[in-house]
Amino acid sequence: MSDVDPQRKANARSERIEMLIYRILDKIKGPKNETVYDFWRMIWQEKIMLIIMLCNVDEKQTQKCYQYWPKKIGQTINLNQITLKTISVTFIENNNITVTKIKIDCDNKCRILYHRHWTTWPDGGVPTTTTEPFSLLQSAREQKSPVVVHCSAGIGRTGTLILIEIILSSLKQGKIPNSKYYVEVLRTHRAGAVQTEDQYAYAHYAIVQFLYHKKVFTQNDISGRYLILTTTSILFCFQRVFKNISSIN
Repeated sequence: MSDVDPQRKANARSERIEMLIYRILDKIKGPKNETVYDFWRMIWQEKIMLIIMLCNVDEKQTQKCYQYWPKKIGQTINLNQITLKTISVTFIENNNITVTKIKIDCDNKCRILYHRHWTTWPDGGVPTTTTEPFSLLQSAREQKSPVVVHCSAGIGRTGTLILIEIILSSLKQGKIPNSKYYVEVLRTHRAGAVQTEDQYAYAHYAIVQFLYHKKVFTQNDISGRYLILTTTSILFCFQRVFKNISSIN
């Protein structure tokens, strides 16, 4: 008989995931014209130093998000008591991520914020590359303050990125990831997080590619949709990765 009540263990796991969500990622919808001032006021009040944007301003001939930051070097945006000015713009990860350094002036004080914009994740789909999530998540981990991550609705692309971080965190602790459970916890915070089967599958594919490039395992360790990986610190077993997708609550 176990000394620990199963419900208490489940609650503890849920609390750890929730702490990870709040510590690293503050997920919101993409700002609209009427909410852009409130968005930047929140950024200032919470001392946010990093914004990760996963959508584009316009997608499929529809505006998904307001152009809430100055795109060009030297450009400024004035929002009541808040002034934004772009200091520099650089491109990383094969130009798929645009990094904008922004100076924020408010209440007679100024701060520097970085805006990391992943430009190639299609609306309702999945990216064709897998290095970008880990570049973005690494930059998020380096922050002492919360990090704002948004797409258009704040559930599909954003939820998928958070799922990747939770799976990776489990692996680093030497645990076998329970992806179905992680998504269920995510959806208690945001209904519909990780919207599609493709997004769920992409999270796992990205992790596999990340570990492969880190030489944690070889191509011989992968057979079809099954992966059994053993190292001195990690037991990672994705058996029938796709079997629980449709049963996620």
